[in-house]
Amino acid sequence: MKVVTFDSPELAGDYRKTFDLDWPLLLDPQFKLYHAYTMEKGNLWSLASPLRIMRYLGDIFSGGFPGKKGKDIRQLGGDIVIDPKGIIRLFHPSQHPHDRPSANEIVELVTTMPPSSQNKKCD
Repeated sequence: MKVVTFDSPELAGDYRKTFDLDWPLLLDPQFKLYHAYTMEKGNLWSLASPLRIMRYLGDIFSGGFPGKKGKDIRQLGGDIVIDPKGIIRLFHPSQHPHDRPSANEIVELVTTMPPSSQNKKCD
């Protein structure tokens, strides 16, 4: 498993500590992977619609801080799972900041892949 971010090494290090990551954190400051996988920028409505504002308020009231302090707050992310053979098992570019599959969905996908797709290093 690898995580890709476009933020600075300092912010990436903070992210690694916050989420206690055990896997590689790759930097993509020129957004090459984001563009290759059609990860788009959010428009004003996708970032500040009433539903998004409610989610941000929920984040605040549960002790979190909405959004991120990185270099492009409009850049949307996504989730992609590529098995060691290069087959894309999940492709989900986010349509808004809260549009993500759950961590449980991703873990279930990875743990139910055929044994030849699990536990192999994918560079």
